[in-house]
Amino acid sequence: MVRADWQVRISPKVENLGMSERIGAAEEQARMLTQAVNQSRLALCLTDPGQTDNPIVYANAAFMELTGYHEVEVLGRNCRFLQGPDTEPQAVARVRRAIDERRTAIVEFLNYRKDGSTFLNALQIGPIFDDSGHLCFFFGSQLDVTEDRAAEARAKKLAAAELHHRLTNIMSVLEILVRLTARENLDATTQADRIAERVRAVGEAHLHTLIMDRKQADLHEVVERVLRAHAAYGLESYALDGPAVELGINSISPLVLLLHELATNAIKHGALGQPAGKVTVAWAVERGTGTPGAPVLALTWQETGGPATNIPSRASGSRIVADLFAFAEGELEFEWRPEGLLARARLPFVSPA
Repeated sequence: MVRADWQVRISPKVENLGMSERIGAAEEQARMLTQAVNQSRLALCLTDPGQTDNPIVYANAAFMELTGYHEVEVLGRNCRFLQGPDTEPQAVARVRRAIDERRTAIVEFLNYRKDGSTFLNALQIGPIFDDSGHLCFFFGSQLDVTEDRAAEARAKKLAAAELHHRLTNIMSVLEILVRLTARENLDATTQADRIAERVRAVGEAHLHTLIMDRKQADLHEVVERVLRAHAAYGLESYALDGPAVELGINSISPLVLLLHELATNAIKHGALGQPAGKVTVAWAVERGTGTPGAPVLALTWQETGGPATNIPSRASGSRIVADLFAFAEGELEFEWRPEGLLARARLPFVSPA
């Protein structure tokens, strides 16, 4: 049995006073406590389990305001008058068990006001005992959580719609990847491996944002996650240079795929495959040349210290990424310079809300 300690305690200073002074101080404390309960914005009531049907013997003004009843209509009645046709029987049973077992409980269920309107009541009930352990009252606090639960329901609905939208986008990207990879001049085994690598790169980036319940991704984090995984010769193999930028969820796929393809190529044929090689990735948000004033995310990938570069003689990952960028209304260009590959990428930039 849980005992709710709602007793008014006399401070040590009061205990050191004379009898008459102590009585006066205790009465003043009780008066102040009563005033605080009466003026509380939280609806409160007391019921008397010693009387038949455990009726309400006290209710504050907030209780009347919440339920729409007058005090004379409340006192002497069991709290069940707040129930109605759609009040959940299971919740009522939980309240009944808490009363029978003389313990505290919090139960949410539908209640009715005097005018017939409903509210979702987060009811907290509990017993009040005297010094001898005798049950004197049950207290009940009523809190209208209708709007809170409605807001939570709306948030869940929006979250579900957001998740559906994001997953639809991811599936669209993966579909494009499979289609475009199928056009490359590769044997079946290599083609399957290439598809798996690309799907994994995009999937891991999106999975990270989904697990973190984020609607955007930090560009620095995205770039570093890819390069750290491909830096065979240590973290000195790359450098990042750019301001803090939050990527909208739709920008993640093309950028992650670009970085993955560039890093994979750099390990096999470029700077990341050499002890002295280095990759520098820089970015900035610039004004676009299309819609007046529309910002564009500009990113460059520069390799140095690797072997001499050659323009690919057949369709490759760079072509796949270029097609994906075109699908995202972006631009991508490559320069196979003697000192290393230089890639420039531009994507419409929309700051996440």
